[in-house]
Amino acid sequence: GYRPWDPRLPALKHFYARCVMERIPILNHCTPEGAPTFDRDAYIQFQHPRDSMEDMKQKEDKAPRIMHGGKIPPRALDPVEYFNNNFVAPKAWENVLNQNVFGDSLNTLRLCLAHFGGNTRLGREWFADILAMIKSREYPNLYTDISSSFCSKDFRDFFKAEILKDKAAFDKTVRHRILFGSDWYMTLLDGVDYAEYVSATKTFIDSFDNDLWFQMTQVNPYDFY
Repeated sequence: GYRPWDPRLPALKHFYARCVMERIPILNHCTPEGAPTFDRDAYIQFQHPRDSMEDMKQKEDKAPRIMHGGKIPPRALDPVEYFNNNFVAPKAWENVLNQNVFGDSLNTLRLCLAHFGGNTRLGREWFADILAMIKSREYPNLYTDISSSFCSKDFRDFFKAEILKDKAAFDKTVRHRILFGSDWYMTLLDGVDYAEYVSATKTFIDSFDNDLWFQMTQVNPYDFY
């Protein structure tokens, strides 16, 4: 019900500061299909006493508009787009990692953006955003996981193709930040038995990288948690 960095909830800065100080990891859903509320269409209409001009600007459509004389008022964003962009998207969490709280940066926050975006058009855009955030090396404790996204052959093929585009960059940073993510029992919703899911995922990973499975299931979870 609130954004990852939300002025409406001042206690968040204390929460994140404690997580950094005590190395407490945060696991967060990061897929357009996996983290909606039933009333997400209403978020854009909700107003809070703490809302600022910046809050209002988030609700404006940034698309260029043709003027026909006079000033055209900003157009409201699509409600679902507003919710996705500001409540669950990778860039909403980037806003957290770029904050300074009590003199300390939150860029070392232990954060896993689960599902790696997921297998939708927007999910693949989020995949690219997460990948870029990890490759930037600005956030040394930012992780992702594959969760039940790997139930989809399309997503597995997409994942492989994206990795092989720049294997050197992947090997340098990204391979150390991906978790397997069992996501039981969600695999059953895709009609995939859990044991079958694990076996198929390992076989697929091993087909192009002999060490990644061990890295994802043993080394990286140990480092993150």
